[in-house]
Amino acid sequence: MQKSAFRPERGNFASAVDGLADETGLDRTHFAGVQHIQRKDVGVGRSEHFSYRLAGGGQPVTFDHTRRRRGSGRRKAAWRYFCACPKHANLGPLASCRLFRIWPEAANFMTVGKMPALPSCEMDPKPSQTRLSRQGALEQSTHHRATQPFLPEWGSAGYINAVLSFSTCWNSSRHSSGQAVAEEICGLGFRRIELGHGLRAPMVAELLAAKERVGFEVSSVHCFCPLPPEVIVDNPDCYEFTSHRPEDRRRATRLAIQTIDMAERFGASTVVVHAGRVRTLRESENLRRLAAKGNLFDKEYSRAKLEAVKRREAVSETYLQRSLDCLAEVADHAAKMGVTLGIENREDYEAVPSEREIENLLHRLEASNVGYWHDFGHAQIKHNLGLISHDQWLERIGSRAVGCHVHDVKWPFSDHQAPFTGEIPFEKLVPRLSKTAEFVFEMSPRVSREAILAAKERWQTLFNS
Repeated sequence: MQKSAFRPERGNFASAVDGLADETGLDRTHFAGVQHIQRKDVGVGRSEHFSYRLAGGGQPVTFDHTRRRRGSGRRKAAWRYFCACPKHANLGPLASCRLFRIWPEAANFMTVGKMPALPSCEMDPKPSQTRLSRQGALEQSTHHRATQPFLPEWGSAGYINAVLSFSTCWNSSRHSSGQAVAEEICGLGFRRIELGHGLRAPMVAELLAAKERVGFEVSSVHCFCPLPPEVIVDNPDCYEFTSHRPEDRRRATRLAIQTIDMAERFGASTVVVHAGRVRTLRESENLRRLAAKGNLFDKEYSRAKLEAVKRREAVSETYLQRSLDCLAEVADHAAKMGVTLGIENREDYEAVPSEREIENLLHRLEASNVGYWHDFGHAQIKHNLGLISHDQWLERIGSRAVGCHVHDVKWPFSDHQAPFTGEIPFEKLVPRLSKTAEFVFEMSPRVSREAILAAKERWQTLFNS
């Protein structure tokens, strides 16, 4: 494949359409009216992703395509269809429009049958257009054109998928009822919820029962959900993929798989995962102590940081491989359930993977349904320690982000504050993220209702106007 075929800036647009037709196996007439083609690599030499917009009667509909290459050379194509209307855009990426959700048979990548009507949308159906068969031939199907134009991307009036979800971490500890948790969040004006890691099984069951009654959707689920019954105090790291105890690693894997099953029941597209930590090190505490004293730029801090890096590098591969072994099983199950895994960055230097390791981990995992989950507060803490540059890191990894936790940090390490009350420059950083990333407010229980409403209003002014 010629990469330039998908990049009109390197050639004429007609050649880009020809390249797209060749790669999908569809007749070129299928792409009549194409307005936009975008391509990016997902993993080094392992998979590719490109999207294009078709104009139906002047009203675009967007298609996304991800193709994986396996070691045998055999190709599999997973097609995902998205509605372009604002109503579905407000539900966030991969919510109601995801083909795997409304049409389970599409999980059979080698044979994609008739495309159904997209649900809950003001659409004008146009009969008898295309069907994608195993040979890529044009057959009978249903095509839709949106009654609203395609929403803008960065650089104009807004960001199509910067639609907020809200984590139950803020209020689950002060309610005994799952319905009460959802009602309080919906009372703030949120209709998308992330199920946090502090929910016990009875509360999760109540949330599932109240989902239609209260009128909310679940965007994502954080491992482990529900909380294991033997764990008394909420702790997302109660079992870790990197534990030296094989039974703990097996338990962590089983709990992650249960969380994926729960996400599928709620219709959530993503599960957020902690991948572990280097358990033999305790470097972050000393670095924080020195930084809090204002010694961030002196020789003592520089020596301490250098020694921390050396000690971590000496043992990190053992823990990274343990995490990979567990994540491979979890990712396989997630793929079968049509769920994406987001590996979250952590605030401690001992966390696995580090920023230096995350791209290596994703490459070695070779799973197209696994991506990076960016936590703004955790990254800012590492920025304050001089371990990373928050801006440069997001510029490098942002295109691979499937979602993010949004909260602010007050110097030096007080995180999970309301956005725009600390030092994180969201206006600069948010555009670094993938256009399909989820945005989840993850607040401390100490954050006031008024602060959340103010942050939500400013967010919508900046990114959703």
